[in-house]
Amino acid sequence: MTERDVQWIDPTTCLPYAQSDFTVGAYLSTRLHQIGVRHVFAIPGDYIASWVESLDDPQTSFGLQRIHPNNEMCGAYAADGYGRSTEKSVGCVAFTYGVGSLNAVQPVAGAFVENVPLVIIDGGPSQAQLNSHRDQGMLWHHMIDGTGVDRHIFQNITAASVRIDNPKTAPELIDATLKTCITKSKPVFIELAIDIDKQPCGSRPTDQLDFSHPLQSKKLLDEAIDAIFNRICKSKNLVVAAGSEICRFRAQKELAELLKALDAPYVTSLFGKSVLSEYRADLNFSGVYNGKNSQPNVFTLVNESDCVLSLGIISSDFNFAGMQNTDDPDSVKDAINIEKLIECKEGAVQVGMSRSAYWGDVNLKLLIRGLTEKCLASGITGRNNYRKLEGSPWNIPTTSEFRDNDQLTWDSFKSLLHHNYLAQHSEESAPIILADTGLSFYAFNNIKSPQNGYIAQIAWGAIGYSPAANYGVKLARQTFETETRRTISISGDAAFAQSVNAIGTIAELGLDSIIFVADNRVYGIEQWLVNAEIYKSSDSRTVSEKFLPMCQVPQGHIWNYSKLAAAFGGVGYVAHTNNDLEQILSRLAGNNIDPLNLSQKGSADESNAVRWENGIPITNRNASAKDKQTFVLVAVQVVPDQLPSNVAWKAST
Repeated sequence: MTERDVQWIDPTTCLPYAQSDFTVGAYLSTRLHQIGVRHVFAIPGDYIASWVESLDDPQTSFGLQRIHPNNEMCGAYAADGYGRSTEKSVGCVAFTYGVGSLNAVQPVAGAFVENVPLVIIDGGPSQAQLNSHRDQGMLWHHMIDGTGVDRHIFQNITAASVRIDNPKTAPELIDATLKTCITKSKPVFIELAIDIDKQPCGSRPTDQLDFSHPLQSKKLLDEAIDAIFNRICKSKNLVVAAGSEICRFRAQKELAELLKALDAPYVTSLFGKSVLSEYRADLNFSGVYNGKNSQPNVFTLVNESDCVLSLGIISSDFNFAGMQNTDDPDSVKDAINIEKLIECKEGAVQVGMSRSAYWGDVNLKLLIRGLTEKCLASGITGRNNYRKLEGSPWNIPTTSEFRDNDQLTWDSFKSLLHHNYLAQHSEESAPIILADTGLSFYAFNNIKSPQNGYIAQIAWGAIGYSPAANYGVKLARQTFETETRRTISISGDAAFAQSVNAIGTIAELGLDSIIFVADNRVYGIEQWLVNAEIYKSSDSRTVSEKFLPMCQVPQGHIWNYSKLAAAFGGVGYVAHTNNDLEQILSRLAGNNIDPLNLSQKGSADESNAVRWENGIPITNRNASAKDKQTFVLVAVQVVPDQLPSNVAWKAST
């Protein structure tokens, strides 16, 4: 095993299996543990019940722990967050045939688009059941037909899909599939025929899987490195731009070494935010470049550079907001000039527009490593005095700019969260932010983040991702990084409604997560995308008059968030004014234990908290005998027709 610091489990120490009776299920569990799975997000069903049941017995789980999500979508989101939150973790779900697994198609598609390592274990019919459908027309429960529909669907959104119905071929199929998951950083699909996991497979994993790089042409690699090096040597104002593939293909250490060798400013795409810790003093972090949603100083730095070295950035309209609309030719007028762009992705390098300056099949990690070696050998470090960012990459207004008794806005929400809570933490304890699809991931793109500390599903863009991914991220971080960081989700009310029952799992697990919900009762991002004109300050109509009916959330008027949180076992608040949120954040920071004095429209339900410890509520409502931590839900009633300042450009054009 190479370049994966994951503890190897020796199957010979777990069960008294002889070589001949080591089962398919035992083999699968052992290999999952090896690649970085410690938790399996599983919902029972008879097709998958046998293997899932084995996870509840320490003698047969092989170091895996079963987590029970409330539905398959939430489980797959949690596994996605688990897989993308550290370099060592891989997400895993286990569902039953048809009615279970097909509920996970949408989130698995998102993991496929965003290169997240994830294993789907799908319990399926036996070969006898499939044959009876073929020969007798018997339709077994959960079955669409006898043609293997589950696998046919998932093969379009996974890098490998296999059915295991022969114990003798199971080890080879399992190994090949899991290797693909790691080397391609993509979801893979394994269908287990019912009860096949109990069958002896005649083999046990006595060695470790090999995750070494596929064979790389040295000639191609050297040519690409030389072309990049020659181009950056001519640059006077070089900017390095890093994206999410740096994380997915585990090249973060290599990126940091290259940045030190170049001594150049670097930005990230929105999708690549927190690829390295923004707290690092030895690197020139210069902000998040998100097209027209960028801070003005970051936008200027990138657009006025003479060379942009792009590493691992996915070309997505959400990644380059306002500058990637092919239906609007004027939208690209401010885009990065492709002549000055060096674009390096996993598998390809393009230098400028020349067709001859293209190299396919280039490994991104090896490319960065080789470029660093060439820079160090040439003595380029410190030779070029590249232009640096003017001002701060975290240009967030101070809280004094907002009046206490005014209703919260996106800008005051971010200011209070940043200055009154996030800034109180060191790099070692800084919370992980999960920003949901919508105005949330745009509004908060310039907060300060530790490495892997800002998680958002940018390219796929499914609303409701962050509340469910929250506990997957938390489990992975505390398992593989042994951290005590809190995980904070920020989503709109329409997004939160998609995965609201995930907070029940968070309470069951005893996690100290914080869930912020922008309670504005509109699909703000949808209205912004369809018609941003209504956000102009000169439009004096009411929200119900100017927002499209399809962009309104009428149920929001009857939801009581503080009581909702209490019903799921947590603590809940509603913040209407800036002062309301300030008091709540003080409580969460452990600075305020006095009764809250919220505004008339604010509310609190702390009935589940038997006590507070350093800003974390402790409850005795959990099913276990001992007291446990629990979550906090904060509904933030932001003004619905005011945009975050960094996206307000669209309402003025």
